[in-house]
Amino acid sequence: IVQDANRNMAVGRLTDVQATEDFVETVARSVSARVRATTNVTAGLINTTATVPVQDLDLLGMAGMFRGVTMTVRAEQLMES
Repeated sequence: IVQDANRNMAVGRLTDVQATEDFVETVARSVSARVRATTNVTAGLINTTATVPVQDLDLLGMAGMFRGVTMTVRAEQLMES
């Protein structure tokens, strides 16, 4: 999801940082309502980070030991346009 968002921004389908963050959060809502995304662009490099509580990913109810733990996914992409 994060890589798709960066690629879409790189080719101009997503026009700004807010649109890229919204894309990640909207698509990831099927996994967790608490996913958060941040995007920044520095010298033509798009960097997006998404975080989600590990507990939200627990389908079997066995991740109690992971309360308070957050998973982070990060991707970088060069602007193409």
